[in-house]
Amino acid sequence: MKDSLSTERQPEFSRAVCIDFGSQTPPFTNADKRAQAVSRFYRIVQHFGPIEENNPSKPYNRATLIRLTFEYARSPESQDRFLAFFFQSLTVGMLDDEPVDYADPCLGEAFLGVAEFLITNFFLPCKYNYSLFTV
Repeated sequence: MKDSLSTERQPEFSRAVCIDFGSQTPPFTNADKRAQAVSRFYRIVQHFGPIEENNPSKPYNRATLIRLTFEYARSPESQDRFLAFFFQSLTVGMLDDEPVDYADPCLGEAFLGVAEFLITNFFLPCKYNYSLFTV
Protein backbone atom coordinates (compact mmCIF):
# COMPACT_ATOMS: atom_id res chain seq x y z
CA MET A 1 0.00 0.00 0.00
CA LYS A 2 1.35 3.40 -0.97
CA ASP A 3 1.48 6.28 1.47
CA SER A 4 -0.37 9.52 0.85
CA LEU A 5 2.79 11.07 -0.63
CA SER A 6 3.39 8.46 -3.29
CA THR A 7 6.06 9.44 -5.79
CA GLU A 8 4.47 7.55 -8.67
CA ARG A 9 2.62 10.66 -9.75
CA GLN A 10 4.34 14.02 -9.72
CA PRO A 11 2.45 16.59 -7.66
CA GLU A 12 0.63 19.20 -9.61
CA PHE A 13 1.69 22.62 -8.47
CA SER A 14 0.55 25.92 -9.83
CA ARG A 15 3.41 28.01 -11.13
CA ALA A 16 1.16 31.02 -10.57
CA VAL A 17 1.85 30.75 -6.85
CA CYS A 18 5.10 32.46 -6.00
CA ILE A 19 6.78 34.23 -3.14
CA ASP A 20 5.75 37.88 -3.24
CA PHE A 21 8.84 39.91 -2.40
CA GLY A 22 7.27 43.17 -3.55
CA SER A 23 4.40 43.37 -1.10
CA GLN A 24 4.79 46.06 1.51
CA THR A 25 1.81 44.90 3.54
CA PRO A 26 2.74 42.54 6.37
CA PRO A 27 0.67 39.34 6.31
CA PHE A 28 0.05 39.49 10.09
CA THR A 29 -1.61 42.25 12.06
CA ASN A 30 -0.03 41.28 15.37
CA ALA A 31 2.52 38.95 16.96
CA ASP A 32 -0.16 36.54 18.22
CA LYS A 33 -1.41 35.85 14.69
CA ARG A 34 2.15 35.37 13.47
CA ALA A 35 2.84 32.92 16.31
CA GLN A 36 -0.35 31.04 15.46
CA ALA A 37 0.69 30.76 11.78
CA VAL A 38 4.21 29.61 12.71
CA SER A 39 2.77 26.97 15.02
CA ARG A 40 0.41 25.77 12.31
CA PHE A 41 3.28 25.66 9.81
CA TYR A 42 5.33 23.44 12.12
CA ARG A 43 2.38 21.12 12.75
CA ILE A 44 1.87 20.62 9.01
CA VAL A 45 5.59 20.04 8.37
CA GLN A 46 5.75 17.67 11.34
CA HIS A 47 2.82 15.70 9.94
CA PHE A 48 4.56 15.08 6.62
CA GLY A 49 8.07 14.61 8.06
CA PRO A 50 7.78 10.93 9.08
CA ILE A 51 6.26 10.01 5.72
CA GLU A 52 9.20 11.65 3.97
CA GLU A 53 11.76 9.82 6.13
CA ASN A 54 10.47 6.54 4.67
CA ASN A 55 10.82 7.75 1.07
CA PRO A 56 14.22 6.62 -0.26
CA SER A 57 13.40 7.69 -3.83
CA LYS A 58 14.29 11.34 -3.15
CA PRO A 59 17.85 12.42 -2.41
CA TYR A 60 16.53 14.92 0.13
CA ASN A 61 13.76 15.10 2.70
CA ARG A 62 11.18 17.54 1.35
CA ALA A 63 9.67 18.26 4.76
CA THR A 64 13.10 19.18 6.11
CA LEU A 65 13.78 21.34 3.05
CA ILE A 66 10.59 23.32 3.64
CA ARG A 67 11.24 23.68 7.37
CA LEU A 68 14.84 24.81 6.93
CA THR A 69 13.94 27.25 4.16
CA PHE A 70 11.59 28.93 6.63
CA GLU A 71 14.02 28.79 9.55
CA TYR A 72 16.97 30.16 7.57
CA ALA A 73 15.07 33.08 6.07
CA ARG A 74 17.14 36.14 6.89
CA SER A 75 14.51 38.23 8.62
CA PRO A 76 11.08 37.92 10.20
CA GLU A 77 9.66 39.71 7.16
CA SER A 78 11.17 37.08 4.86
CA GLN A 79 9.77 34.34 7.07
CA ASP A 80 6.35 35.99 6.92
CA ARG A 81 6.46 36.06 3.13
CA PHE A 82 7.50 32.43 3.06
CA LEU A 83 4.61 31.53 5.37
CA ALA A 84 2.19 33.38 3.09
CA PHE A 85 3.59 31.48 0.08
CA PHE A 86 3.41 28.15 1.93
CA PHE A 87 -0.18 28.50 3.08
CA GLN A 88 -1.34 29.91 -0.25
CA SER A 89 0.27 26.95 -2.01
CA LEU A 90 -1.51 24.49 0.26
CA THR A 91 -4.75 26.49 0.01
CA VAL A 92 -4.95 26.36 3.79
CA GLY A 93 -5.58 29.36 5.99
CA MET A 94 -2.66 30.66 8.01
CA LEU A 95 -4.65 30.84 11.23
CA ASP A 96 -6.33 28.06 13.19
CA ASP A 97 -9.81 29.16 12.12
CA GLU A 98 -10.48 25.85 10.41
CA PRO A 99 -8.87 22.41 10.92
CA VAL A 100 -6.37 21.07 8.42
CA ASP A 101 -7.71 18.05 6.52
CA TYR A 102 -4.68 15.77 6.50
CA ALA A 103 -6.72 13.04 4.79
CA ASP A 104 -7.08 15.22 1.68
CA PRO A 105 -4.61 13.85 -0.93
CA CYS A 106 -4.44 17.31 -2.50
CA LEU A 107 -2.81 18.62 0.67
CA GLY A 108 0.02 16.10 0.40
CA GLU A 109 0.48 16.85 -3.29
CA ALA A 110 0.57 20.57 -2.61
CA PHE A 111 3.08 20.04 0.21
CA LEU A 112 5.36 18.12 -2.15
CA GLY A 113 4.80 20.79 -4.77
CA VAL A 114 6.18 23.45 -2.43
CA ALA A 115 9.42 21.49 -2.04
CA GLU A 116 9.70 20.83 -5.76
CA PHE A 117 9.02 24.50 -6.50
CA LEU A 118 11.79 25.54 -4.09
CA ILE A 119 14.28 23.11 -5.63
CA THR A 120 13.42 23.93 -9.23
CA ASN A 121 12.94 27.69 -8.97
CA PHE A 122 15.25 28.68 -6.14
CA PHE A 123 17.92 26.21 -5.06
CA LEU A 124 18.95 24.81 -8.45
CA PRO A 125 19.16 28.25 -10.09
CA CYS A 126 21.22 29.48 -7.12
CA LYS A 127 23.57 26.51 -7.48
CA TYR A 128 23.85 27.09 -11.23
CA ASN A 129 24.50 30.83 -10.86
CA TYR A 130 27.06 30.19 -8.12
CA SER A 131 28.94 27.73 -10.33
CA LEU A 132 29.26 30.39 -13.03
CA PHE A 133 31.37 32.52 -10.72
CA THR A 134 33.65 29.83 -9.32
CA VAL A 135 36.72 28.75 -11.17
